[in-house]
Amino acid sequence: MAITSAARTLAHLQPAARPLGREIALTSGFIFVILLAVSVAIAAVLYWNERRTQSAILKNNQRQQVDALGQGIVGHLETVASALLVLGDCQTLAALLAEDTASTRANLADEFRRFVNRKRVYDQMRYIDHNGQEMVRVNLRDGAAEIVAESDLQSKKDRYYFQQAWPLGRDEIYVSPFDLNVENGQIEQPPKPTIRFATVVFDADGRRRGVLVINYLGQHLLHKLQRAARGRPGQVMLLNADGYWLQGPRPEDEWAFMDGDRRNVSFAATHPNAWARMAVEEECQLQSTAGLFTFTTVHPIPPQSSQGYHWKLVSLVAHDELATQSARVLSGILGLLGGVTILLLGVSWLLGWSLVHQREARRRLADGQRLAAIGSAMTALAHESRNALQRSQAGLEMLGRRLPASEDAQELIAEVQEAQYHLRDLYEQARDWAAPLQLQREKVNLGRLASDVWQQLEQQRAGRCDTLDVDSAVYEANCLADRRLLSQVFRNIFENSLAAADPTHIQVQNNMNPANDSLRISITDDGPGLSAEERHRIFEPFFTMRTRGTGLGMAISRRIVEAHGGTISAESPNGSQRRGTTIVIELPREAA
Repeated sequence: MAITSAARTLAHLQPAARPLGREIALTSGFIFVILLAVSVAIAAVLYWNERRTQSAILKNNQRQQVDALGQGIVGHLETVASALLVLGDCQTLAALLAEDTASTRANLADEFRRFVNRKRVYDQMRYIDHNGQEMVRVNLRDGAAEIVAESDLQSKKDRYYFQQAWPLGRDEIYVSPFDLNVENGQIEQPPKPTIRFATVVFDADGRRRGVLVINYLGQHLLHKLQRAARGRPGQVMLLNADGYWLQGPRPEDEWAFMDGDRRNVSFAATHPNAWARMAVEEECQLQSTAGLFTFTTVHPIPPQSSQGYHWKLVSLVAHDELATQSARVLSGILGLLGGVTILLLGVSWLLGWSLVHQREARRRLADGQRLAAIGSAMTALAHESRNALQRSQAGLEMLGRRLPASEDAQELIAEVQEAQYHLRDLYEQARDWAAPLQLQREKVNLGRLASDVWQQLEQQRAGRCDTLDVDSAVYEANCLADRRLLSQVFRNIFENSLAAADPTHIQVQNNMNPANDSLRISITDDGPGLSAEERHRIFEPFFTMRTRGTGLGMAISRRIVEAHGGTISAESPNGSQRRGTTIVIELPREAA
């Protein structure tokens, strides 16, 4: 009974199945929290970097936009100024200066009329003599130029554009402030945004004879500005030198400097902090609670008059628009983080599963080592016990011959001998139970093994036209191996090939390695092939290119092959340009 109890106690050392589900859940949860925290930190860094990058791009684009619009304005107005200088040198005007008659005035008026009709961007064109009296004037009315009657011509000697232009030299141009046209002391209705260009007219003797003036319809310039800014972020505004809107976000706020009742309506009053910098700097970019301001100073025809007349071209990206941009960046980062979180759930579970099973494997290995030690001890104990039992048996036999031939004595001796036989059997059984597991090697023909595994996959190949071509030399390849485990290696490789292409053609070849007389079997399919990285990682646990799969098949295959003392690798067949994948297995022949 004591021996039986000891055997039962020894049996309790065998590794028992443990409920691992809760342990896997806790380990996976811990890994997920760590990975999620790292991912959130990375996402935060990405968000701030992306915001900074997007802000830098926006600011740079705004500067480029404002600079381009400003250059476009200057270029357009230079075209108007060039046209004015050409008219100042025309023959019809020279004829009038030489002889002021009704005929020369009519010729000049007709020249002006044709010019206005051709361009259609000039509201008025006039020639004013040295006394400030209009001598010729053409107005644009309803899209057609008309010559103003002599009786309707006016004196302009008190108008600022005449007074400012008269002191200029030859080929110098005066550009008026951008305002609304005034007729007879009243703002013309409907309002006409106007820029006046004036140049002094000299006769052949170099004497000042008058001033040539054209009224440019500024609405064309504002429309060009609107079209150029359309579709771009920000609200584009044009301000005069005092900070009043010439073009602004609301039409009712424009031209307020010409209306005494609206003199307090201006950009300068609405955004005093921004205007404080704009008023003293040529160009700048600043951010306030209203948004991002980008501005440049536009000089219509540099150099300007002594008053330094200029405009401010401003782009405002409102705070709401900046917030929307930040929200888009945040939404993108959160979307990415959401996808990563889903991925992390799977990765955490796989890692948790792997770690728990690794711990369990180590525990089982430790148990196995203890069992192996016990097995060795039991082997030694059984050996020594066998000697002791043999001596005991010999003693019993001698005792049986010496004792009287009584039935009771002989039965007692037989019972002791039976107990000894039972004790010997217990030692042998304990030794066999505790011995470590070994590969069940046998002579295996790799050609027949490959064909058998292919037949086992017949159900997976149902309805497909897959083929297996086993080279005749493979049927000559024999080795000592565990048939069941080696079958699993071939099965994993074949299943990967079937998943890679439909249909697939698999070739199994024997490439003897003459260097060490080992068996070298290559299994090649005609699937899409593997990249260099995929060939490097195919044997890593959990790496898979299949939409469904654990990614453990090839890792298990490598473990089995290496347990046999062999190697396994992935190659590209006949160079990297060909489709397909080759798996090479090298096994020791071991005198099969």
